[in-house]
Amino acid sequence: MFELSSEVLSGLALCVPVLPLIAAVVSAVLGSTRPSLAPLVASIGVLGAFAASLLLLLATAGHGGAAHIFHYGTWFTISHHSIDWEIRLDALATAMVCMVTFISFWIVIFSQGYMDGDLGSARFFSLVSLFVGAMAILVLANSLVVMFLGWEGVGVCSYLLVGFWFRKPEAAAAARKAFLVTRLGDVALLGALLLLACQPGSRALTFDAVFSAHLDAGIVYFVLLLLLIGAVGKSAQFPLHVWLPDAMEGPTPVSALIHAATMVTAGVYLLARFFPGMTGESVDLSRLDAIASVQDLAGGLGAITALSAAIMAMGQSDLKRVLAYSTLSQLGYMFMVLGVSGEPRGEHLPQEVIGVAAFASIFHLLTHAFFKALLFLSAGSVMHAMGHIIDMNRFGGLRRLMPITHASFLVGALALAGFPPLSGFFSKDEILLELWNGSLTGGPRSAFFAILFSVGLITAGLTAYYIFRAYFKTFHGEEKIPHEAGHHAHESPRSMTVPLMVLAVCSVVVGLAVGPTGILHHYLSHSSHWHLHESAFSVNIPMILGVLAAFTGVAVAWMLHKAAASTAKKRSMGLFESLADNRLYIDGLYLATLVRPLAALGSVVGWLDRELISPLIELGATVPRMVGGRFRSAQNGLLQFYALAMALGLIVILAMFTVAR
Repeated sequence: MFELSSEVLSGLALCVPVLPLIAAVVSAVLGSTRPSLAPLVASIGVLGAFAASLLLLLATAGHGGAAHIFHYGTWFTISHHSIDWEIRLDALATAMVCMVTFISFWIVIFSQGYMDGDLGSARFFSLVSLFVGAMAILVLANSLVVMFLGWEGVGVCSYLLVGFWFRKPEAAAAARKAFLVTRLGDVALLGALLLLACQPGSRALTFDAVFSAHLDAGIVYFVLLLLLIGAVGKSAQFPLHVWLPDAMEGPTPVSALIHAATMVTAGVYLLARFFPGMTGESVDLSRLDAIASVQDLAGGLGAITALSAAIMAMGQSDLKRVLAYSTLSQLGYMFMVLGVSGEPRGEHLPQEVIGVAAFASIFHLLTHAFFKALLFLSAGSVMHAMGHIIDMNRFGGLRRLMPITHASFLVGALALAGFPPLSGFFSKDEILLELWNGSLTGGPRSAFFAILFSVGLITAGLTAYYIFRAYFKTFHGEEKIPHEAGHHAHESPRSMTVPLMVLAVCSVVVGLAVGPTGILHHYLSHSSHWHLHESAFSVNIPMILGVLAAFTGVAVAWMLHKAAASTAKKRSMGLFESLADNRLYIDGLYLATLVRPLAALGSVVGWLDRELISPLIELGATVPRMVGGRFRSAQNGLLQFYALAMALGLIVILAMFTVAR
């Protein structure tokens, strides 16, 4: 059994967010003097954070998963309540932060080759380190206010990294779009915090205080609804999903970081923390009904996002955008299963049902992080070799030219499609199984869960299709190299291929290690306020249907690819790819109903300000100026003029007194 003293645990817990933050500061300072050292500093900072996270995970497992709370001082005090710098170590937090730091480390290593020669590389590595530190604060915070600090930190870092090449208009526009759209969710999250702060028993805003407070069912509903809106914005769910595909304008390692380890996973983590926690220790039917109402909304939005994003991914020619829509779709899977509400199932209590749904969501979040980082970095490797061209219509047949990148992308594609025995297979099966079980309860929401299961199954087939469509277009067929790559197109350097190989191995091994063995289920069962019943791996109907859907999607992609190759004519899925190419017209709808009307209103207001309000204000300023001008000549500094003014004033005063008598 691995055990550490409380003092050592406290120090290690502090190292996780602090080391990347120190690396961010040092990298920024080195930017003007020794920029070549910035990658090394960032690597050491993130690696140190991962080492500390791994020790914390082992120690938490050794202590039976019990939560540890470490106090480092007081941030500020309001009335009789203080907001403290506290770190919460439990199974969920340690598993999340271990994944975040591990994947971030390999992204930093990959970035050393990818960003080589970029004049802003020191700024890049400083921001990446800051990103990792902010995400660690978000995950480890014991207070909702401190968590909100990390939440806003990852938002600011994403803005700076998406717009890293700010001289490029598309990058600057994408950064602004991401920042503004996610702010809508952030305002809702802040509203939830303020609402909780007004409730007796939860004013300290720690997780334990909030979850143990006797909150009215209506308050629970509105708090969770606001939290859901915050999660929808951060995790790019419908209808606030429009920022994430445009975020591809940033460097590819940034895309991997946002989509796999940070930012978009924050919303899923927030809901997985709150849905089980808000059920409380006793069965309060009104409270459970309030939670279930928000869960229904979460499941519905997840289903819409999963299906629509999968359709949009089918017609993209930009390899990174395919992966971006894939992230939207997979996050939709996680939201769908979070929508499984606590209807009793035999001997299992509602809290246990909600806990298992949260486990399925976090399980897929963790496995998805490995293969999505692998896919994005593989796409970055292709982009690096192709002269920063990412349009799949301009290259192809790269499997012989880039064998390591080809094998890595294939492993990631198989994991994303859910092929056994890769990691995505086990976690996707867990989601489909929970939706299937929910549809069999016979309760009032069973039909809704049946719809969610059907959407999940259809999405599984579409996922396999679009990812293997991208795989076949990129790595199969006749070798085609864009002229931007010159005559030097080749496999990426070892600093880029080694992370690919490591993540490829993880995409295979992680699922096998924690899926059939039940290790992850047992470990996360000790998460604070989670109630998980025992579960064993078994072959089931949803698993079989999911695998069949994956095989069908790959078969369709292969047939269309072969048909296009044999006829030298593009074959597509017609309507689906037309809808996909236009993003289901959702962006156009936003432009027509929101952006353009608001822009027109802004133009009208600007005209009124320039042509009406400003002249009126200037007129008001002109009158005193004219009056003052009349008397300005008297203020000339000559003594005789001032004496004359005093004499005249004295005469006026004497005349007034005389008249008054």
